[in-house]
Amino acid sequence: YMNRIFAVLAVLMPFLASGQSEKVVFGVKAGLNYNNIIVKGANLDIPLGQFNPALEGKEVKGTGGFNFDPLTSWYAGVTVDVPVKKWFHVQAELLYTVNAGKGAMAATLEDNPYIPGFPTSISRPEKLKLSYLQVPVLAKFYPVRNLPLMVGPYVGFGVSFRGKATEIPGAVEKNIHYMYKTMDFGFVGGAAYEFGFGLFVEARYVFGAMKTLRKHSTLREVEVPAGDGQYMKVDIKAYTADITGQNNSFQCGVGYRF
Repeated sequence: YMNRIFAVLAVLMPFLASGQSEKVVFGVKAGLNYNNIIVKGANLDIPLGQFNPALEGKEVKGTGGFNFDPLTSWYAGVTVDVPVKKWFHVQAELLYTVNAGKGAMAATLEDNPYIPGFPTSISRPEKLKLSYLQVPVLAKFYPVRNLPLMVGPYVGFGVSFRGKATEIPGAVEKNIHYMYKTMDFGFVGGAAYEFGFGLFVEARYVFGAMKTLRKHSTLREVEVPAGDGQYMKVDIKAYTADITGQNNSFQCGVGYRF
């Protein structure tokens, strides 16, 4: 984590160094994060030797991904506002953001000529929680007083990646860091209203421009529905050469500048 901390300090250093000026304003902010986690294009193999030793070396291939419904989470952090002109400011932020989604891992399988009646698809409910240390650097334009429009890039540094199979008795939250890259990148756009006494409210959209999933190959044990409310454990070899994963979210929150 030290490399991430140094990178954050390198981005913020010009703004912190200018903090001796009376014009520079520091603040805090927090709000709700309405996430849309997009994961698609995964490839997978199911080794058949786990069902019948005589089929060792045989596999069934499939394609799929994760279909997630947006969930509301949160973000919080600090801001530095640097006036350049009366109508133009630069705002740097250091935020802790949580992206969450709830849906299902779903895959369509090829026909299995070795095991009659083998399912042609699998689906397992899951919930994701991805936490980042996020550093946006935004240009703020004031078309009218107290109503800035903001746009700019951000860099995110992964802190925690957790996943949990829902609707399965006894399921526990697991570390899924092997699936995700430790860095994210994208753009932020939105607007705010600044009251005269330091309070402000904001609404903005965060667009993840980077594929956040690793290209990996791993054998993982998952529990999938087996009918009649029962689940069975299946080893799935997943590889993600063509996968797409993005973090998009709508944020609304409040803050205070000192």
